[in-house]
Amino acid sequence: MKISWSIIAIALGLSTTVVAGGCKTSECCDKEANKCRTAKGANQAYCSAEKAKCYVGAGLKDPFGG
Repeated sequence: MKISWSIIAIALGLSTTVVAGGCKTSECCDKEANKCRTAKGANQAYCSAEKAKCYVGAGLKDPFGG
């Protein structure tokens, strides 16, 4: 069964609550460390969208807790 990760990533990126990994939308994904860090200023919207992709790409916990 193949899951469309791009759709999941978009859904997580648009979330206004805590998402995969317990990170908030105001935090930015640090791809090298595979964790979130605080985003500042104009970077917040971009970071929210990129964050979900980072978690999916890093192969961390399933977004739905499965």
